[in-house]
Amino acid sequence: MDPTSALSVNASGASVSTNLEYSYNPGLDKALGSTLLIFSALGISFNLIVLFAVRAVTKRNCSKARLASSLFIFNLSLSDVLYSGVLVFSAATLLSGARASGINEDNLLVFVLCNLTGVLFNLTVRSSLWFLTMLTLVRYIVVIHPLRAPHLITKYRVKVTAAIIWSVLLLLALAPYTVGVQYRYSRHVAVCIWFMEDKFTLIKERICFHFFLIVVPI
Repeated sequence: MDPTSALSVNASGASVSTNLEYSYNPGLDKALGSTLLIFSALGISFNLIVLFAVRAVTKRNCSKARLASSLFIFNLSLSDVLYSGVLVFSAATLLSGARASGINEDNLLVFVLCNLTGVLFNLTVRSSLWFLTMLTLVRYIVVIHPLRAPHLITKYRVKVTAAIIWSVLLLLALAPYTVGVQYRYSRHVAVCIWFMEDKFTLIKERICFHFFLIVVPI
C-alpha cells in the first residue's frame, strides 16, 4: 500500500482505501533537493573530520571522562555521517522529480536503496539522540560525583553502552520486517519509511521502542 493513501470509513462501517493526491512544485522540489545535497556534503565532510580528530584524541593519555566523551562524540559523528547519506537519497528523489511521480520500487536497485536508507533513517535519528543523552550523562556524573567518576566511567563501560545502543536501535529499525512490512517511499517527507495499516501492530512497535528507551539507561 502506498504511504500516501489513507483509510476512510463509509456509511456501512467498512474500511475503504482512499488515495490522497497532492500537487508538488517542481521548482521548489529542485531547490529543496539542492539544499539537501549541500547539507549532506557538508555533514559528511565535517563529521569525517571529527571522526579522525576524535580517533587521534583517544590514542593519547587523557582522563576517563574525556575519553568517554570522545568515544560518544565518535559514535555521534558516525551517526550523523550515516544520516547525511540518507539525505543524498532524498535529494536525488527531489532533483529527479520522483516526489511527484513516485519511485519505481520494482527496480531491484531502487528497492534495495529505499529499504537501506529507510533503515538508516530510522536508526540514525534515534541514535543521535541517545549519544547526545550519553554525553550529558557523562558530564552530570563528572560534576555531581567527581570522586566516583573515574570508577563509574570506564572505557569498557562506554564501549558496551555504545554497542547496546547501536544493537537495540538496529533491531527496532528492522522490526517492521518481522511483521512482513517493508520500507516504502513517502512523497510527504521524500524518504523511505514503513507504513502499517494495522494499528495494533504499530502500537506494539511503539511499546517495544519505549520499553527499551527506559530499560537501556537503567
